Amino acid sequence: PAPGAGFGMAPAALELPEWFNEKAFLEGAQQHFVHLQQAWDKSDWADIETYTSAEVFQHLQVERSKLPEQQHSEVVSVMAELANFINNDDHVVATINFYGWMKEDSADATEFSELWHLQRDMTADNGDWIIVGLEQS
Repeated sequence: PAPGAGFGMAPAALELPEWFNEKAFLEGAQQHFVHLQQAWDKSDWADIETYTSAEVFQHLQVERSKLPEQQHSEVVSVMAELANFINNDDHVVATINFYGWMKEDSADATEFSELWHLQRDMTADNGDWIIVGLEQS
């Protein structure tokens, strides 16, 4: 290969606004991931609805209905990386790559990887981050 052809080239840094604290955001996201996994297991829709857009909420209800009512999962480890950040002035969208290990019921731990797309309304004072998209691989 040609010298420097893709080797040692770091991905381009995301352009983040001054107000955005990436470290605190990702630490909070990891805590919310574990919390929402527990809410998912219990089908705690009142809790889940506070975190999601109406479209994502409906999708999650359909997906959960396909699973056994009694489900227990344990997040063995979860890491979070900021995969993308889009600033559309009136709203921003942050994409988080969650990955790690999870145990479901009594099975051995398996790897997981998910992208969560979160949106924040910048026209509202202290607007909440809302999950507007989920991708599992």
